[in-house]
Amino acid sequence: MKRSSAIIKFIPTLLIAVCLLYPLSTVSAQDSLYIMDEFVPAEPVDGYSLLLDVAGDNQESVWQWLQSTPTGTQFRARLLNPDTEPYPAHYARLTVDRGPIVLGLLMHRDTGERNMFDLWRASLSATYNRSRIIVGDFHVDEGLGWTVSGTPSWSSTTDAYAALRRPRSGIRMNLSAEEGWGWKGAGVSSSFDTPGTTRELARVDIWAGLQEFDSFQANADAPLYPYATQGDHSEDRTVDIVQLPARHAGGHVTLHVPFNLGEFGLTGAATEFLEDISPSVDNSRFRFADNSFSTVGIGWDVEIPDRGLEVHSEVATQSSGAMGGGFAFANRLTGETHVVASGWRATQDFATFHARPTLAFGSDPGGVTGGQLALVHTIQRTTLSGGLAADWTEPETGDLDPKQRQAVFLRVLAGSRSSLRFDGAFRLRRDIDETRQVQNVYASRLYLARQYETVFTSARYTASFERDGSGHGLSLNAQRRFAPWLAFGATLAGVKQVDAGSRVTVVETHGPGEFPFRTTSTEQVSASARVDLFPIDGMRLWVRGGIARFLEDGSSSSDRTDTLISLGLDWSDFL
Repeated sequence: MKRSSAIIKFIPTLLIAVCLLYPLSTVSAQDSLYIMDEFVPAEPVDGYSLLLDVAGDNQESVWQWLQSTPTGTQFRARLLNPDTEPYPAHYARLTVDRGPIVLGLLMHRDTGERNMFDLWRASLSATYNRSRIIVGDFHVDEGLGWTVSGTPSWSSTTDAYAALRRPRSGIRMNLSAEEGWGWKGAGVSSSFDTPGTTRELARVDIWAGLQEFDSFQANADAPLYPYATQGDHSEDRTVDIVQLPARHAGGHVTLHVPFNLGEFGLTGAATEFLEDISPSVDNSRFRFADNSFSTVGIGWDVEIPDRGLEVHSEVATQSSGAMGGGFAFANRLTGETHVVASGWRATQDFATFHARPTLAFGSDPGGVTGGQLALVHTIQRTTLSGGLAADWTEPETGDLDPKQRQAVFLRVLAGSRSSLRFDGAFRLRRDIDETRQVQNVYASRLYLARQYETVFTSARYTASFERDGSGHGLSLNAQRRFAPWLAFGATLAGVKQVDAGSRVTVVETHGPGEFPFRTTSTEQVSASARVDLFPIDGMRLWVRGGIARFLEDGSSSSDRTDTLISLGLDWSDFL
């Protein structure tokens, strides 16, 4: 009866997905939060816009995911706060790309962790003809990620195209510094052509691996509870951590359907934890019904270039009877106007270990139904977008309180031939809790950047207004190339709070590969600077320093001064 009930509840989402399964053509996606620095190049930011509305606690996980698969031959190393005693944080990553053979190694330690090799990864990729094998650390992203994925969660965003950018990259090397994600094992991907042609007919992926996750026990007889945040092995937490081993295997088949009817995908995956775990852990990463579960998903991607239509969809069912799925859709209404929509649904017992459906602009897990609809219009170098979003949790089970969120957003992206760039967004969200109490949350973000001949300047303002207070953040950035071998960048930032409760984000000067965001609810002023040296082609040596003064506001994290220094080396194409 439980399984039948779950299927009945899922019928509306299934019907929507089926009705939208028409062919498509790729709609060009606008990247946002541009880093327009040709002279002091920053980390490649493909998919960077996915960070815009991610809840602050999850932003760094998404950032690490964006960097998990490097390209080319490169050595990157950095040391954070070398004066920290006795265990400063360090990071080193080497990738060697020799055409069909790619080797990757990673070593990472957070501040305060005793083990110098607290996190290590090794991955080898070899390609022969139409097949590729990866041995070591790997990620898997198939379809829209409802069956197996390491990508960001499903939620609303002021970037209308975000859902269309979700990767469908299959098996890939994992050299991310995010701990407790991905697998150690092997995967094989092979493509097959239509007989007598060079057109791909099918792709088959198969993988299997092991992993250990950080967890804790309330007492010796209690089940294990996985941490939402993995990888904190500093001495003050070591006694609480219990390693939870798991094994995982899966496969995926993509078939190109004749008559230009798109691609059909079938994915299956199974995961088993080798110790008893809590039947339900209420956080956005871990939510389970049992120690083991399997998932089967089907998807369809279709294109009709002449109509400017694009659709991606996937529906998944789990062994517990839980179901989840979503779609992303874009259609050209006129020459420069597009309608973009996405929707998602997960029953409340849906295991969020792979897919992570969340409330709009939030992080509540499981039992979520939601959708977003936007119009996007381009006028020369300006793109205007606006839309609506709504979602809710299911009230009939007691694991989560029923909640609703409704949002409306506007966004303007503009540029000019003089290298001027503007990105402005505004969002109004209404939160409705189980007692029908309503809270309105206003958020805005303004970004202005200008590229001169040798100087890059930018200003970024963020604000949040809530029932309990408001917060404002301002970041001013300037970067200059003084000589072919010398560049300099600096940021001044400040955060102002009225009453309490609002979280705002500032973006600071950062070294290549360093996380650029800092989300806070504490009043502060900060400054940071970075010097880059380029002694030879392909090599960059850099040093970054920063200071932040947290002002007295009555909280335990205020009235203090933090300092930071990091040293780094980037060396590309040295072989």
